[in-house]
Amino acid sequence: MTTTNGLDAEAYDRVRSFAWCSWHKGFTDTARLVSITEQGSARAGGQFACAPCRAKYNLVPVADQPL
Repeated sequence: MTTTNGLDAEAYDRVRSFAWCSWHKGFTDTARLVSITEQGSARAGGQFACAPCRAKYNLVPVADQPL
């Protein structure tokens, strides 16, 4: 079976991404975007948090926040 990005199902399960957790200051593979900073016409930025930090600091991922 091929997924929409061209990988077979087994390869898709092995694909991992990582990001910097802004709370514990380290790399993690469970990071989710929890805040977006916009500064007028300047480039926007965002803060990511790992699963343990989201639980510890009661952070809600942007994708799960109400509109």
